[in-house]
Formats: sequence, structure tokens, C-alpha cells
Amino acid sequence: MHIGLYSWAGCLIDDAGMDGPDPYDRRHTPADAAEGYLALLDWAKLADRLGYESFWLTEHHFQREGYQIIPNVVLVSSILAQHTERIKFGAFFHQTPIWHPIRLAEDLAIADIMSGGRMLFGTGRGSVQREMPIFGATFGRGGDAADTANRDLFEEQMTLLKLAWSSDEFSYQSDRYTVPAPGFLNTGNPATGRPWDKVTLVPRPVRQIPIYQAVVSEPTFHYAAKEGHIGILPLVNRTLFGPRWQRFGELVEQYQGRPVAGTDRMVVVQVHIGETREQAFERFRPAHDERNRFLGAQRPLGGYLDEDGNPFDFGRLPTLEESVGQHGWFVGTAEQVRDGLVEAITTYGIEQLAVEIAFAGMPKSLTEEQIAAFATEVRPALERAAHGVVSVS
Repeated sequence: MHIGLYSWAGCLIDDAGMDGPDPYDRRHTPADAAEGYLALLDWAKLADRLGYESFWLTEHHFQREGYQIIPNVVLVSSILAQHTERIKFGAFFHQTPIWHPIRLAEDLAIADIMSGGRMLFGTGRGSVQREMPIFGATFGRGGDAADTANRDLFEEQMTLLKLAWSSDEFSYQSDRYTVPAPGFLNTGNPATGRPWDKVTLVPRPVRQIPIYQAVVSEPTFHYAAKEGHIGILPLVNRTLFGPRWQRFGELVEQYQGRPVAGTDRMVVVQVHIGETREQAFERFRPAHDERNRFLGAQRPLGGYLDEDGNPFDFGRLPTLEESVGQHGWFVGTAEQVRDGLVEAITTYGIEQLAVEIAFAGMPKSLTEEQIAAFATEVRPALERAAHGVVSVS
């Protein structure tokens, strides 16, 4: 079973929770960010030693509040790879619309080569409205004009990136991209130069880099399944998760012409382990609430259903009890976390799992304790369960 560790990567704070400062009033210094990066390095080394298969970060920009402070996951992953031996690195997610696709293709290729084949390409269309227009990308929701423009850009970028990775030499022309620019020679000498009508990506990957994609909407389900991307789904309210899990599996079978496999989907969960359930809830509540206070000011929190079975309205924040009760967050003793995840794995046939353990508001030492506890007290049972599952499409 593939089990990865996921971290937002943020500054270390000690006043999280409902009684703490407004998340959007927080400000952090470069030294605070440096402390967060060094903590991340220690967590990656620990995860490597403990046998986690992958380590996932997230790309965001201008996060002066200190919650998501990595603008370039490829760069950070390359550095972490220098200090680890076998663990792989990926992003939840590269905000592909704000990149030039050829530059992203180059960076991922060289990072994969230099790390010995340890890069995973997690791609997405972006999730934070305030970031993307600064880089010239549109951002919308629910199929509006800005959302459609973002999707069109993303899909074209992925086409160009894959073309660059797979071709000895290539050219590409569209309203957005012209590669190479017309009218130039391969040298500056018109007497000896030849037409510069095709280019070669240097370097190209020496192996096929796996592509993971956030899948939320029906159009994205179709696109990711058709392209053979590994779909990433958060484990949320089962009424919502079950149909999404099954739908993506059906589309994989439809487009790929084969049964859905364990390598086609990955699930993201949130975990906190305590000596008792009461201790786990008390210790984790501030971090849980801090997370949702920050996200809940940006958009309605997805994955939750209210008492009438409707999605949470904008502004409604879940309690920790609601997060655990709706089956997306696993908080309790090691045995309770283990049993809850075993049930999910056997129900849905999950074979790739990303576990979010590090949260803003948790001390660095507590995060390290959680990484170790999950690896030693929970993971063995999950591996046994995965070997015996009957997958639900």
C-alpha cells in the first residue's frame, strides 16, 4: 500500500483556535518562514526513515498569514530529496495555470533526474482567488466564464507539457503559445543557420513522471480519467464521497478500457492520534478550528452536509465533532484511527492514501510524534487491510 504524508507547510504558531487572532490579521517574518522550512526538512527526513512512500506539499503565493508558504514545490522538493534517500515528492497541487507549461516541464524533469526518479507531478487549476490574477490566470467557480477560461488554459498547458516531455523535437502553435517563435534561425549567422522550426526540451525525463490531479467536478472527472491521471479525492462525508469515488472509477474503466486499479486513485485524510480520545480531541481542536477559520473565509467548506443533507453554507464552520462524525477526519486513539481507516480502505478498495498530520498550531515536536505514531501504530493494519480488499468501482 502506498502511504504518503501531506503538509501545508506553514509557520509555527502557538495561539491557534477560535480564541486566537483573526487568521487574516496574522503576519510573519522571513525568520518565521525559515523556521517552518527547517521543520519541514526534519519531517521529510523522519518520514523517509519511517517508510512513508511519498511527501506532499502545496503551492501557494503571498501567504503572509503563514499557513501555506511554499511558492515553488519543485524547488523545495529538490532540496528535500538531497536530504532523504527513497521517499518521493509531489504537490497537492502545482497551480499549473500560473506557470508556463514548458518551464514547468523543464523544472520537473531536471528535479526527477537529479533526485533519482523521485518526483510526482500533482497538477491542479488553482484554488485561491486572490493569487491567480496576479500571474495572469483567471479564477472562477461552478462553470462560470472565468472558470471555463481557466479550464481551457489548463488543458492546453497539459497538452503542451506532455508534448514537450514525449518528443525528441516539437513545435506548437495556438492563440496562446507559439513554440518556437517564427522567423528565427538556429544560429545568428544567416549564411549558415538553419530554420529554427522545432525545439527539444532539455532535459526530458528519463522515465514517465506520474501525474496526479485534483478531481472535484464532473468535467474534471472526465478529463483526468481520459488522460490517465491519478485522481486525488479527499475522504469527506460518505454520502458525497462514495458516488464520487465510484464515478471516477467508472470513467477510468470507460476511457482506459480496463478495470480500475489501485494505482488510479488516491485518497486524502486528516489524522490526529492521542493516548485517549479525549486527549486527542482537546489537543487537536485548536489546529482543526484554525484551519477551518482560514479556509471558511475564502469559500464554502466542501465535503460537509448539514442536518437537512445540504452542503454547508458560506460561513458555516464545522466543529471537530462534525468533522470526525462525517468521516473525513480521524481523531482518537491509535486503535480508533486504525479501525476507522481500515473500514474505509476495505469499503472502497483504497490502495493509495495521503495522510495530513502537520497542522498550524501544533508544536513541531507534536507533529514528529504524530508522524511516528501513525507509521508504527496504524500503518501495519492498513497494509494488511489493503492486501485483502475487494475494490468498489
